[in-house]
Amino acid sequence: MNKLVRALTPVHVRFNPEKPFVFGTWLNLLFAICTTFTVANLYYSQPILNQLADAFGVDDARVGRIPTLSQAGYATGLALISPLGDLVRRRFLLLSLVLSSTCLTIGLAVVSNLEAFEALSFFVGVSTVTPQVLLPLIGDLAAPERRATALALCMSGLLLGILIARVLAGAIQYATTYHVIYYFSIGVQAVILVLLYLFLPDYPAKRGHGLSYFGILRSTALMLFRYPTLVQSCMISGLMSASFINFWVTSTFLLGGPQYGYNSLEIGLFALLGIVGVCVAPMAGRVIDRWTPWHASLVGCSISMIGQLVGLASGISLGGVIPQIFFMDVGQTTQQIANQKRIFGLDPLARARVNANFIIFIFLGQTMGSGVGTRLYTKYGWYASQGFAVGCVGLALVFCLSRAPDQDEDVWVPWRGRQHHGPPAGEKLSSLSPPATLQAEKDTAFQKGPDGAADLTRSPSIESLGRAPTAL
Repeated sequence: MNKLVRALTPVHVRFNPEKPFVFGTWLNLLFAICTTFTVANLYYSQPILNQLADAFGVDDARVGRIPTLSQAGYATGLALISPLGDLVRRRFLLLSLVLSSTCLTIGLAVVSNLEAFEALSFFVGVSTVTPQVLLPLIGDLAAPERRATALALCMSGLLLGILIARVLAGAIQYATTYHVIYYFSIGVQAVILVLLYLFLPDYPAKRGHGLSYFGILRSTALMLFRYPTLVQSCMISGLMSASFINFWVTSTFLLGGPQYGYNSLEIGLFALLGIVGVCVAPMAGRVIDRWTPWHASLVGCSISMIGQLVGLASGISLGGVIPQIFFMDVGQTTQQIANQKRIFGLDPLARARVNANFIIFIFLGQTMGSGVGTRLYTKYGWYASQGFAVGCVGLALVFCLSRAPDQDEDVWVPWRGRQHHGPPAGEKLSSLSPPATLQAEKDTAFQKGPDGAADLTRSPSIESLGRAPTAL
């Protein structure tokens, strides 16, 4: 199998330990574009549910299962597929995922049966975990002093994909049939597949951990009992996501209600205010590369709290909703990039599994924010749902302050145990010269074993180069 994969890999992207690839702007941009048009698969159906209901001859409640099934498929992929990034060659995994989602989308474009459409939506969701394979790969490839900047560019692509899907699908609903949006998706994914085939470097698999597939799945869950910093970051981002999605769900009811009376297209265009997050992400990444992620996370949560308090105080005034979106976007983007950089410093062998836990908590937070926020809004109104959002951000701040920024990973008691008086490992590594730091991480991630896979058991330790023990 390995020989066949190697034979099908273009020579210029094959891994050569004597001449490793440089993770530059072009490859980072390719990853961001890939993220944009793969994550969009999860959101194309949301603005066109009315048209889908008419096409399949069902009511709104029945067709509402489609986005739910897409999200359920995505959660399944997060749990069962994204941890594979720590086991198999990422190039093969990524190409397989994009090829699968492209073929499944063909079915969405041509099928005329609702049950088949629902089943395909689920499996498209499963194969749409491509961004969650790319993000840990960026953690492996980017120089430590540029890791947050590289992650931020990909995060911009993620946010842009969500916006493009909703706005484009909403606009097409007024111009033509829903099939066109899926034809568009097929074409874009096919282009991405070709670009990845031609330019995605083939890095070796990580095998130094000695785990099988089921061992990888088991160890993914056990990560939460090993790294208190991972639990902290997961709780912060999960709660922040709950408050964030609560606003976007309840604002749809607000804008479409008697107070404003916006139609679906106008509500979709209102979501363009979320472009703030796309623009802020690269700048936030550069700032986080200069700070420790703990401090950046604290600042992000605080900025988001300002936005939620503005929304709570202003009631249903657009004059308050617009600045609320700005502060929420800046805060949410900053804390998520900061926490993602922070957890990627925990274990170079386990970045895919660490990221899987992180994204699952974000997904659970979004589910909680959507469900609880909707119930509070429909029963008690805007102030109740906004009060819930303020409470989520407040609890996120409590979790942020629950551990010192440089506390040891073997200490779970808040603000106890040895704390380092230099940059904590995995947070800010510029105390080493950039070449030494980058080489240390490359040696750790890509040392090849007898079978050509990465073997960390034979690589030089980072500690031997002067880096502090892992403690975030």
